[in-house]
Amino acid sequence: MFTYSPLSREKRETRVFRISPSPSHQSGSDRISLELGHTSLDDEALQYRALSYVWGDTKDKEDIDINGERFSVGANLHALLQVLQHHGVESWLWADAICIQQSDDDEKSWHVQIMCDIFKNAEFVYSWLGPGSGATDVAMDLLSDWGPRALEVGVMEKLWPTDSPMDHSSILRIETSICLLNISQYFLPNPVFEKRSTIEDASRLNHEVYDLARFLYDLLHVEGLRGTRGKSVLSDLETGITRLLTNRYWHRIWIIQEVALAREVFLMCGEKFTPISYFEAVLLALWQLQNDLAVFLSDCPLRRGFCERFPSHVYPNKAILVRQLLCRGREVGLGTILVAFSNRTERPCYRATDPRDIVYGILGLLSNNDRRLFGHVDYKNTTWVDLFTQATRSLIEASLTAFFPGERVYMIGHCLPRPRDQPSELPSWVPDWRDVGVKGLPYSLVDLHLSSDASDSGYENFYHIDFGHENPSAIQLPGYRVDFVTNVMEYDYQAESVLAKDRPSDWLARIRDFTKLPEISDIRNMEGEDYVWRLVMDCHGPNLLRVQLEITQYKTEVACFIRRLMRQDYPNPESLPEFLVEYIQRSGKFKVLSNIRNTKRMDDAPI
Repeated sequence: MFTYSPLSREKRETRVFRISPSPSHQSGSDRISLELGHTSLDDEALQYRALSYVWGDTKDKEDIDINGERFSVGANLHALLQVLQHHGVESWLWADAICIQQSDDDEKSWHVQIMCDIFKNAEFVYSWLGPGSGATDVAMDLLSDWGPRALEVGVMEKLWPTDSPMDHSSILRIETSICLLNISQYFLPNPVFEKRSTIEDASRLNHEVYDLARFLYDLLHVEGLRGTRGKSVLSDLETGITRLLTNRYWHRIWIIQEVALAREVFLMCGEKFTPISYFEAVLLALWQLQNDLAVFLSDCPLRRGFCERFPSHVYPNKAILVRQLLCRGREVGLGTILVAFSNRTERPCYRATDPRDIVYGILGLLSNNDRRLFGHVDYKNTTWVDLFTQATRSLIEASLTAFFPGERVYMIGHCLPRPRDQPSELPSWVPDWRDVGVKGLPYSLVDLHLSSDASDSGYENFYHIDFGHENPSAIQLPGYRVDFVTNVMEYDYQAESVLAKDRPSDWLARIRDFTKLPEISDIRNMEGEDYVWRLVMDCHGPNLLRVQLEITQYKTEVACFIRRLMRQDYPNPESLPEFLVEYIQRSGKFKVLSNIRNTKRMDDAPI
C-alpha cells in the first residue's frame, strides 16, 4: 500500500501527480498508474492543472498505482482519470483525494488554508460532471458550437442581470435593461431579419446590439429547443441541458470556490469538453429568453414555444454567480455565499459531507478580515456548532452596520423556531446551514426587518444586539413585553406572497378563523383588527397597497378594502377608488384578486 511522506509547510509544499500514458503492466494489472511528487506553491516555474469533482459514495472504490504502490480512489475520480488518460493528458495534476493525506487532520487543515492558492495558480481546472450520455453529448456540442459566437457578440457583458452580491434578482442593471429594450426593437412587431430590405438599415442603428439580436434570433431557431408544446417527452437537447444544470456537481460546497477562483475552467461530461465561458454565455442567452428578455418579447410569436422546459430556476447556480461577481470586481462576503440567492428551493445551493466544510470550503473566497473571524482551520478541535455560530454572528453583526436594507442578507428575524421534537446542538438563534443550503431561507421572511410596523403608530427600525463574551452562544436583544403567546398558527414559509398563493381563499380562511375575525358590521370602524393584515403584508415586503396606506387620502379606502378581502367579501368595483381598480387589473400574479378581476363588473369598470 502507498505511504505518504510529510510535506514542508515552511516551503508551502503540496503534491502533484501525472498519469502514465498507458496502464501499468509492470505490476501485472491494467490499473491506472500515477507518478506523485512534492512541489512548492512558491515555485514560479510550477505548472499544473487542478481537478474539480464530486467524491461520491466513499465506499465505491477503485484501485490505482501511485509510485508503484496500490492506492484506492473513489469511482468518480477513477472515471475522470480514465478519460484524461484516454485523451493523453501528460501534465502535472492536483486532486484533493490524491494530493492530501486524508487521514491526517493537521495536513487537511493546512491544505484548506492554501486551497485558494492551489486553484488560483492552476493553469486551468478540469470540472468533471461525470459520465455522459447521448443527451448530454448533444447539449455539450451545442455549448461548443454556439459558445464562441455568444462571447463574440457580448452576451456576458450585455445580458448579465445583476452585479449585486445580494439577492436583488428583481432589479436589473440599467445597462442590461437598456440593452434588452434595444434588442426587442429588432423583434417587434416582427423580426427585421425576416425582411431583407431592412437588415442594412437596422444594422446602422447599433451594430453591437444588432449582432446580439441576430444571435438570439438564430438561437430561437435551434432544432430541439422549439416546438415542444404538448409533447410528453423532452428532446435530447432539452434533456441534456437539464442534466448538465441539475448535475450533483454544482451542489458540492467546495465547487463554488474551485470554479470561482480558477483562471480557466474546462467542463467535462463523459468524453466531451467545453470551456466554462461557453457554458455561461449560451445558457445565459437561453435563460434571458425565458426570463427578463421574455418580458420585452412577450408579443413576439417567434418566442412562443421556445425552450419551454428550460430549467431557468437552476441557472445561474451559486458557483457561476460567485465567479461572475469576482470577474466584475465585486467583493464576495459570507452572506453572498450562505444566504444570497438561496431562496430558490427547487434545487440545493450547497451541500457538504462534513458540515464544517460549509464554512471551511468557502474561506478562500472571503476577505482577510472575514477569514480571520474563524481563526486557523482546525479539523481536530473545532466543531461544526462553533463554525455555524460564528458564521451567524458575523452575518448579524454585518446587518447592523449595513447602510442599505438590501445589504442585510441575514438578520436575527430569519431564524425560525425549531420543532420541539427536533432537538439541536445549535443555539436557538443559529440556523442549521446544512438545511439552508438544501432548502433555502424561507422566502417570505427574507425582507422582514425588525420593527413595530404591525401597528399604525409608526415604527422604529434601529435596534441593538449584544453577544455574550464569556458565552459565545448567548445573545441579548432589547424589546418590549407586549403579551403572552397563547397559540401559534402553522405558516407556509415557502410562499412568495400571501396574495400570490395558488389557493389564497384557503389561506385567508385559515387566518380569519385563527384570529377569530368578527363578521362585518361597520367596515369603516374596525381598526382594532388591522394588526392582522398589517403583519401578514409586512412579512412579504412592500407592495402597492402597503405604500398607499402611507398616503393619508387613501388610507381609509385601502384599509376597508383589505378588511373585506380578508373575509373574501369581494366589493363592487364601482365602489372602489380608481387607483385600486387599476391595481387589481394589473396584478395578475395576485391570485387572491382573481375573483374580483375576472368579474364582468371589473371588466366593464371605467379606468
